[in-house]
Amino acid sequence: FSPCLQKNEQLFKENPQEFVRFDKESSDTPSPRKSAQELLRAMVLQFKTPFMQFCSDFIDCKRQSSAGTDDEWKCKVAAINLALEIGRVEKCVDFMNFLAKQVLPELQERNMAMRPLVKAASIKFVFFLHDRFRDLLGFILYLLVAHLGSKDVVVHTYAAQAIEKILSCNVSSGDPGTTPNNPVIGNMELKIVF
Repeated sequence: FSPCLQKNEQLFKENPQEFVRFDKESSDTPSPRKSAQELLRAMVLQFKTPFMQFCSDFIDCKRQSSAGTDDEWKCKVAAINLALEIGRVEKCVDFMNFLAKQVLPELQERNMAMRPLVKAASIKFVFFLHDRFRDLLGFILYLLVAHLGSKDVVVHTYAAQAIEKILSCNVSSGDPGTTPNNPVIGNMELKIVF
C-alpha cells in the first residue's frame, strides 16, 4: 500500500489531533492527496461511464483479494475514500448499496477499538454524503452517537462533526421531510441532547 496510507496510519495513532487538522487542511493546501482528488474528479467528469465502471470493479477486486488478510482494512479505507471522492464529484451516483455493504457494517460494529481508521473513513463518508441517505438519517445518527464514546480521538471527533453537520443541515434545510418535526430525527435530537 501507498506510503501516504502508512503515513496516515502513523499520524492517526501517534498524533490524532494533527491527523484531524491535516485531513481538514488537505482539502485546501497542495498535497499528494489533493492532487489525487483533482485527478479523480477530472476522470469522472471527462470519462464518466467507463471510469465509474473501472472504479466499481477496482473496489470489488480489492475487497475480494484482501478478504481475510491483514490488509483487508486498508482496502476498505481505500474503497471508502474512493467512493467518497466520486460521490463528491458525481451527484447522480446511487451509493445506497455501497452504504449498506461497506459503511453501515463498520458503523454497527460494537467494538470501537476494531478498525478505527475504517470507522473514521466510514464516518467521513456519511458526513459528506448524508444528504443522499435522508431516509436513513435517524438510524445513521443513532450509530454516530455510539461513536462519541470511542477512545480514538479521530473517531469521536468525526462522529461529533457528522452529528452536528446532519442536524444543522436538517434544521436549516426547511425540507419538511428532514426537519426536527420529523419524528425520527426529532426524537433522535432529544436523545442526543438529553
